[in-house]
Amino acid sequence: PKGKAAALKALALDDALAEPHASLGLIHEEFDWDWAGAERAFLRALQLNPGYASAHHWYGLHFLSQCRFLEAATQLQRAQERDVLSLAINTNLAFLHLCARDFDRAIQQCRKTLELDAHFWYTHLILGKTFSAQGHYSKAVDAFQLAQHQYTGGRTLSHLGYAYGLAGMRQEADQVLTQLAELSHKKYLAPSILAVVHIGLKNADAAFAALEQACKDRDPNLVYLKCDPCFDSLRADPRYDSVLQRIGLATHASADMGVVI
Repeated sequence: PKGKAAALKALALDDALAEPHASLGLIHEEFDWDWAGAERAFLRALQLNPGYASAHHWYGLHFLSQCRFLEAATQLQRAQERDVLSLAINTNLAFLHLCARDFDRAIQQCRKTLELDAHFWYTHLILGKTFSAQGHYSKAVDAFQLAQHQYTGGRTLSHLGYAYGLAGMRQEADQVLTQLAELSHKKYLAPSILAVVHIGLKNADAAFAALEQACKDRDPNLVYLKCDPCFDSLRADPRYDSVLQRIGLATHASADMGVVI
């Protein structure tokens, strides 16, 4: 809400600024779940400044959330062309390939990004997610440990617990849950963070309980529920479709898996 108020104030001062329109688009998507409003805001930002890399980046993630991979690729590639050294944009191109289940290209893109900066935690996170999706759990653990070493936050820790669970290292995964509980006493943790660990432990009830709280909290990570392979094991459960409906994703375009990007 504070971000939205700031963006609206900026637009009241100057409606021709691309930046607040793009920021408002991100807020519409990740907090309001107003997908049509988000698209209008991104389009307005790009109309005002076609060279604005962040608007192309966020618009690409908007399409990615809906599994509209070709449109996502177009926008993310335009973002990369306008900011070739952006670690986030380059890594989200890898995330796009991961979500499209093109694991080899996801790994290739991660490695290209790590050539720019070998210490960028988010790239190691996406690399670990890709190894997890491939079933290479020991590699995933290594990648998530690197991510956690570089950024000691709940998100990296939860994915490490996720990989431990998938690898059958239940004691280590349970220890991660304990660490997250301790961390939650010091700062807010998005409920989806806990859901990820429970998915790795194949505890669907606990995962859905966390996702239910995520809906109540307006957890921004929910927008990737439809595309992220991390959630594949939940898709056959009716509760999964219920969560998608609540965030407004169920009625959007179906996943175009297997397309060549």
